[in-house]
Amino acid sequence: MKQNTEEPDYRSMNEVQLKYELIRLEKKILDITGDPIDYKHYSPFLDWCRDDAKVEAVEEMMLDRSFILNLLFEIHCTSAEVARLEKINGMLLEMTNRTYHRTADMMRALMVMKKDEMDDDYELEGKLAPRFDIPYSVLRLEDDDYYGSDFIRMAAILQETEKHKSGMADVSCDWTRLKDKTPSATDAELECENIMDDEDSWAEGPLRHPKLAHIKICYALHALCTHMNWSIPDVLRINDFSIEVKLTVQQFSDQEKNRLWWWDKYDLPRFKEVLLKEAAARPEGLPLETALLQRCRDYFEESADEVLAKVGISDVDRYLEALKHKIDNPYQE
Repeated sequence: MKQNTEEPDYRSMNEVQLKYELIRLEKKILDITGDPIDYKHYSPFLDWCRDDAKVEAVEEMMLDRSFILNLLFEIHCTSAEVARLEKINGMLLEMTNRTYHRTADMMRALMVMKKDEMDDDYELEGKLAPRFDIPYSVLRLEDDDYYGSDFIRMAAILQETEKHKSGMADVSCDWTRLKDKTPSATDAELECENIMDDEDSWAEGPLRHPKLAHIKICYALHALCTHMNWSIPDVLRINDFSIEVKLTVQQFSDQEKNRLWWWDKYDLPRFKEVLLKEAAARPEGLPLETALLQRCRDYFEESADEVLAKVGISDVDRYLEALKHKIDNPYQE
C-alpha cells in the first residue's frame, strides 16, 4: 500500500517533472520486484509474484506510472504514434472477433466429441491478452528516449500484475445451456458473438485525444488502457498478443465415488444413505443428529438451517426428507 497519503498532482507538472517522477516510480517498482529479465537472478522476481502485498503495492505504482505516461503521450503524440495505434486497434478488433469465432468452433467440436460417462462438466473459455515471453515481446521505438521508461522490464512486470484482470476479450460458453444446440449453430446462437464492438467508439480516458478522434476505438484497446495499467505508450510497444481457447473436461468423485452434485442425481433413499454414512464416521461421543446437521451445513449451507427451523432434527428421517424436498424445489416456500 502507499505510504504517502498525499497524491502527487501530476497534471500540474511539466514534461521534465513528469519524466523525473516516472524514473523515480520505476526505480521503486524494480526495488520491490527485482530484475524480471535477468535470468541469472530470476528467483527474487518469482518470489515477488507470490507475495500478495508486494503485488498490490506494485499495482498501485503501476497505476501512477500509466497516468504519467498517458500525460506525456498527450503532449508528445506524433503522427507515427497515431498511425501505429490505429494499426494496433484494427489488429485487436480482428483478433477479438477471431477469439469469439474460435471459441464457437471449439464448442462445435465439443458437441461431436466422444463423451466419457464419468464426465461431469465441461468448461470452455477463450481469452485475448498481451503476452510477454522474452524482451523481443516489446518493440524498441524511435521515441523511447522521449518517454524515458524502461518499457521492457515494465512489460514483464505488467504481465504479472494484470494477468488476473478481465482481458480484452473473455468468452465463456456454458455447456449446460448450449448442449442441446447443434454443430450447425451460428456463433451468435452459441453466445460467441462480439457484441461489445457495435456502432460506438470506446474512446474513453486517455484514448479521448483530439488526434485519435478519427479512430473508432475497439473494446480490446479500451480494456488495455482503461481497465488495466497499460499506458498508451506501453500498448504501442506490445509486440505479442495471444488468443487462447481452453476446454477443461471435469470429472469429480468423492471417496465413495459419488459424483458432482450427487444430491440432484439421487433419489431420497440414496440421498439419505450418503449423508447417514458420512455422519456415521463422526468422532466418538458426538450425537448422530449433531454430526448430520454439521455435514448438511457443509453441503447445503443456509438450506440446512432453514429446514432445521421448520421440522427440527430429532426425527432424522423427517429432516432428511424435508431437506431433499427443499433441494429439489429451491424456490418453493
